Amino acid sequence: MFRFQSRQQQRLDDGGQINRLAPINFTFDGKKFIGFDGDTLASAL
Repeated sequence: MFRFQSRQQQRLDDGGQINRLAPINFTFDGKKFIGFDGDTLASAL
């Protein structure tokens, strides 16, 4: 049996190419979202 974790538990605290100090507002399919500099569209959604 599989147990799913919440998305927040799977995120890295820091590191990588994502700059969590640089939020970016964007729209996708007519909806507003906030991502971070260096993030991919898929993970920002």
